[in-house]
Amino acid sequence: MKKICIITTSHSAQETRVFHKEAKTLAGFGYKIFLIAPGEGEATTEKNIKNIYLPQSHGRILRFFVLPQKAYRLALRERAFIYHFHDPELIPWMVMIKLFTKAKVIYDVHEDFPADLLQKKWLPQLFKKIFSICFDFFEKKAAGYFDYVLVVNDSLREKFIKKGIYNIEIVSNYPILYEELINVPRMSRRKKDLPRMVYVGSISEEYGIKEMVLAHDMVSDEVAFELIGNFENSNLEEEIKRKGISNLNFIGRIPHHEVYEYLMAADIAIICFGKLPNYFYAGIGSNKLFEYMAAGLPIIATDFPNLKRIVEGNQCGICVDSSNPQEIARAIQYLISNPDVAKKMGENGKRAVWEKYNWNVEASKLLKIYKILCAE
Repeated sequence: MKKICIITTSHSAQETRVFHKEAKTLAGFGYKIFLIAPGEGEATTEKNIKNIYLPQSHGRILRFFVLPQKAYRLALRERAFIYHFHDPELIPWMVMIKLFTKAKVIYDVHEDFPADLLQKKWLPQLFKKIFSICFDFFEKKAAGYFDYVLVVNDSLREKFIKKGIYNIEIVSNYPILYEELINVPRMSRRKKDLPRMVYVGSISEEYGIKEMVLAHDMVSDEVAFELIGNFENSNLEEEIKRKGISNLNFIGRIPHHEVYEYLMAADIAIICFGKLPNYFYAGIGSNKLFEYMAAGLPIIATDFPNLKRIVEGNQCGICVDSSNPQEIARAIQYLISNPDVAKKMGENGKRAVWEKYNWNVEASKLLKIYKILCAE
């Protein structure tokens, strides 16, 4: 079977989309996978996947300039038939691979990076617009060299099509249907235990952590709030913890399979993106949203168009103005005060994932693309 090299410089070797979904799916169908990603230790091999580790990224210089060059050298050494990469900083290196080898190249786009640049605090305000425009032009121009572009939602697909890129496919971040998650009932709670609200993901201002914490502070005697993930930076962590809010629990980053244990013990899930350009069309590409739904949790979500279409369209939660902590707090109180409604919302979300929002559907699209490329 053909050799495939999957490359990322910003995601860990165990990242859900990169490893648990795409790499495992391809390996399961006989492809020989070489995964180049940040990690620790010597190269390891498991079930047709060889992990080749890059240094862990601690800073923008390492991520954007050092790791891509190192990943490029390691990738060339593998002489793969298809190179499948996940990060915008790898674009110039993958163009070189495309120009100087006979390999096929797939660009996997997780987010609208030009829009993301407009909200980066480390970029001087004067240059944000210039960098965003320049990168947008560069990205779409380079995409024309690649054999396929994968995107996670319709809005990204439309942006590439407007630039004349048509070899494009939506492969959404729907969850893997683990039988233990679908069939196991929600955990029972002792009477003295508070209801639990859970958030999973990067803990950052962009993901609305400050507003979520302020909302929880208003109802902290009524509900415990568990944050699962790493803080974006130590200053933010210190600021949040200094508030000393009761029943606010910091779990940290945990293995993927352990996340579900927390989800199954929770009563409410929350996903309140900040009102920033890059998140306005969030929804289909949001892995955590569908994992919440798969776990049968009623959801409090930002009132962005795609999120509203999924959450309200499937009657599995409440959409709120994520910049308004009082509105978030009211949604929390409503779900706590109406357990029958909350339970029904959770059941609706779980059913929707089982019927349409799951990785089995997306895996078939991925395999079809690989079959086409390997036949050429």
